[in-house]
Amino acid sequence: MSIPKRDVVSSGLSVLVTGATGFIGRALVEALKAQGEALRLLLRPGSDAAGLEGPGVTICRGALEDPAAAYQAMKGCRRVYHLGALVAPWARDPSEFDRVNVDGTRHILEAAASEGVERVVYTSTVMALGPTFGRVADETAAWRAPFFNDYARTKARAQEIVDRCATQDMNVVAVLPSLVYGPGLRGLEHSAGAFLTRMAKGTRFPFPGSGQGRVSLAYIDDIVRGHLLAMEKGRRGERYILGGVNVTVRDVVSLVATMRGKPIRFAAIPIGIVRMMATLEELKGRLIGGKVRITRSGIEAYTHDWAYSSEKAIRELGYAITPLREGLAKTMRWLQSARTSAV
Repeated sequence: MSIPKRDVVSSGLSVLVTGATGFIGRALVEALKAQGEALRLLLRPGSDAAGLEGPGVTICRGALEDPAAAYQAMKGCRRVYHLGALVAPWARDPSEFDRVNVDGTRHILEAAASEGVERVVYTSTVMALGPTFGRVADETAAWRAPFFNDYARTKARAQEIVDRCATQDMNVVAVLPSLVYGPGLRGLEHSAGAFLTRMAKGTRFPFPGSGQGRVSLAYIDDIVRGHLLAMEKGRRGERYILGGVNVTVRDVVSLVATMRGKPIRFAAIPIGIVRMMATLEELKGRLIGGKVRITRSGIEAYTHDWAYSSEKAIRELGYAITPLREGLAKTMRWLQSARTSAV
């Protein structure tokens, strides 16, 4: 990955990163380390910091819901990357999304204003803009119907807070990643990483619906570089979609099969059946708790297009999109290596 070069200010001030244990967060931390930045990472109590420690890295423990934690972590920081969020399709207590994604963002921005930081880059999501209904949308898109889930709803509310802060002379820029993939992404059951893992080792790929809806599939290195570019070049108060190639799930299955040299059969599961399964899963989650493997909102998302343009980021930031075949080849090599090392 080509990392934008910059002269690190020798003032002893640090860069704060929230959400550093996530897929994008971990990759961003590595890129910032490569730039020679002194880092402060705000991590939830008990979260796994393995691989994040190192020279010049200070770990701060605290929850985004706690304003005191935000103020404490912000001390001595000049720049902030706020990626921290509850990223999930469902929670037994929906208000948890509001506390983490909305209140947490407010706490970070208030602490940043108090500390007088140079700039905040806030990580939103194209899900907050909504589905695209057969077109390729940009940053001006606005989803006015009920949101599919509480994650998208609260990320949209948090974006409104960011926008208000920008009108009050705060130097804040928003980046909106699309569906991200790449080496290192696994463990999230309905992520691009989970889908690619199944494609990489199977001969049959079950999927809800036709698989004909388009999604913007973005490579992890592009997303990280987009964050760095937004910090350096983004205009205050602007939003930048960090997307990738707009492609259907069927297209990805076909491409992976070609790369593997083995056929993969796309197996469409009727939406009605999957919705029934999701309803039962959510009911089980509410009654007895535990992991909810599939949700009605997730199934609904599969039935729509999520095709977005990154033209604004390309034009204003110098953002670049990795060709899908290249990104998938790197991801498949990593998946093969991970499987081999696990044996």
